[in-house]
Amino acid sequence: MQQGHSRRTAFVTGASYGVGAATALALAQDGYDIAISATRAENLKATLIQLERTKSRVIPLVLDLGSQSSIERAVADVVSELGELDLLVNNAAVTLHKLAVDVSWAEWNEVLATNVTGTFFLTQQVGCHLIERGQPGCIVNIASTHGIVGCRHHLGKSLSEPVSNVTP
Repeated sequence: MQQGHSRRTAFVTGASYGVGAATALALAQDGYDIAISATRAENLKATLIQLERTKSRVIPLVLDLGSQSSIERAVADVVSELGELDLLVNNAAVTLHKLAVDVSWAEWNEVLATNVTGTFFLTQQVGCHLIERGQPGCIVNIASTHGIVGCRHHLGKSLSEPVSNVTP
């Protein structure tokens, strides 16, 4: 832990349900202050209700991983509100519930912008923060099994997650 701040801090993306929400709750129960994000604020309501039962400070954020300015703003907001950032959990992803032959160029680019490019640049922003403060931290990338074993109706995850799970 850093000098001058008593609680560890985490930023969990894609925290509106499932693995992201469970991760945020587990970290809060373990004593972390938490920033959580989703593409729309209303998607975080259920997670916020669960997190209110903990003693953690919680910062809900709207994050568009397809936008560099949204990424930069989110990291700046986390650091401003929580003081530091010790842990990033990259859980956000989009998928396409289509067959490969039905995917448009624009849909494919949206998947890559979120699952690969956005995840990389969010990791980069947090990495810069960790380097600047001179303290260790942790970055965890979450992926579904669809990145290893393809699923014909979850095309975006099946094809993009093997790329996004390359350790920088």
